[in-house]
Amino acid sequence: MNRKLGEINQMLRNASNGCFALLFFLSSSSWGQVVINEIMYHGPDDMEKLEFVELLNVGGDSIDLDGWEFSDGIEYSFTEGDTVAPGAFVILARDAALFERIYGQKPDGVFHKSLNNGGERITLNDNKGHLVDTVKYDDGPHWAQSPDGASASLERINPFLPAEASFHWAPSELSLKVGVSAGGTPGQVNGNFSRGGALVIDEVRFGKTIRSPGTPVKVKAMLTGTTMQVELVSEVITPGKVGEEHVQLMERVDGNQFAGELGGLDPNCILRFRIRATGTDGAVHTQPHPNELRPSYSVYFTDEIHTEYLPLFHFFMVHPDAYQSGEAYRENHRTRRSRFWFGGAGGLNEDRQLRTNALRRFGDMGRMHQVWSALLMDHQLDARTVSALAVIFQDAVNGLTMLRGELETTRQVSSFLESMDDTIVTIYQNLAEQSAKLLSGAAMEKVRNVVPSKDVEESRGFSGPMEFIARILNLEESLFQSSTL
Repeated sequence: MNRKLGEINQMLRNASNGCFALLFFLSSSSWGQVVINEIMYHGPDDMEKLEFVELLNVGGDSIDLDGWEFSDGIEYSFTEGDTVAPGAFVILARDAALFERIYGQKPDGVFHKSLNNGGERITLNDNKGHLVDTVKYDDGPHWAQSPDGASASLERINPFLPAEASFHWAPSELSLKVGVSAGGTPGQVNGNFSRGGALVIDEVRFGKTIRSPGTPVKVKAMLTGTTMQVELVSEVITPGKVGEEHVQLMERVDGNQFAGELGGLDPNCILRFRIRATGTDGAVHTQPHPNELRPSYSVYFTDEIHTEYLPLFHFFMVHPDAYQSGEAYRENHRTRRSRFWFGGAGGLNEDRQLRTNALRRFGDMGRMHQVWSALLMDHQLDARTVSALAVIFQDAVNGLTMLRGELETTRQVSSFLESMDDTIVTIYQNLAEQSAKLLSGAAMEKVRNVVPSKDVEESRGFSGPMEFIARILNLEESLFQSSTL
């Protein structure tokens, strides 16, 4: 149990500068010499068992762990021969095989009883029952949110400062491959390690997050600790572009309260900003933390909008290529919209009316995605059946998509419509016949219901707000695309 890095002892010596009273106490007691240094309490995606607790010996002597145990949180007891050298780590994991697959190393032990995703106390006691270290982590206010299932771990910033304070912990870097890897630094120096830690950004206020164009944003920040300077770091987001980072000093207005003002923006712009404070020890603190799910505060500038009856979503495409593609799509489809945007073919020429009405004969493609989602979630299908069904459904979707493309491009709309219905029927019949070889009962009935009736025109309205939101977000289509590839 002696995981050790070359720089760890020097790091601890540097971190302990100015803590001589604490070090004197540690030299005669194991209390505080071994600390809880990192916690992964909620693994990302389906990796619920990816949990670990890392201990670190911050003292100058080896520690015999025989008889030590956790009284809160995890269930684990150390046995004879378990020791931890100065500057060394001890890693305890919930699932040894999963931990090794993700981090490329074996844990020192496996604990029982999973950690609570909502927060709980973890307590380590020595062989005499004396407290060694304890922390009550949480996923609520004042605690980082990205460790709560978004791939980050909780890292202790300075192992010489008390574990109980939430501001002495910070989220590790997020994984770029969620579901394949995870964040965290088990067996390594914490990415958030700092010899400082006494400076805390307690509160940030800036008013409404949606406001009228041109309205300035007045920011106030309350801090605890001694500071060298406090800065506002901001950038402007416009459709198709992320502006350059701008830094300005905040002014001290009362004790440890600082203030700054950011200029208002034009409509359809977003102002992103964060607070960056530098302590007298040189340590830099940022709020929100760079590893958080929302690493900055945001204010959206727009003309007055009303959302009493329908939800309103604004999607910003900031990458130039994505923005240009969106503009091209919007321009190409501008003439296809009806007078009321949603609804029938009013205001269209005869050719366009024929094409628009014909599209309804294809049935609701979204219904096919919904049926696929229902089959996966409501019925216990084995992997072989799912794989075979995926080919059948994908063939049907591809066939209908190709036919719709032909309808959009043909110049002989009337003659094309004469054969189109037969082709649609054939596609749906094939879907039903092939599925019947694999499904029965309620599952097969779901597939039969996806076939449109030639005598009933497909409704293009919404049964309620939830259906409207579901169609906008296309959740079933996303599941279909990801599970049939």
